[in-house]
Amino acid sequence: MSTILFELGCEELPPKSLKPLRDALQASVTEQLNEAEISFDSIKAFSAPRRLALQIQGISDKQPDRSEQKTRPCD
Repeated sequence: MSTILFELGCEELPPKSLKPLRDALQASVTEQLNEAEISFDSIKAFSAPRRLALQIQGISDKQPDRSEQKTRPCD
């Protein structure tokens, strides 16, 4: 298990937009990690006028193995 710090630099953001943007980034990353079946312990979100950041703690090193069976259409 590892810790990842994801930092997104940007133009200066309006102060009243910081919290909604920070929360939206956290929700989006959480949803995408769950869809990809990548486990993690916690996500902390941070914001400043020129950056948004996430600290993902206890993230799995890889996705679990899975098998898929695909069939071709009958002619």
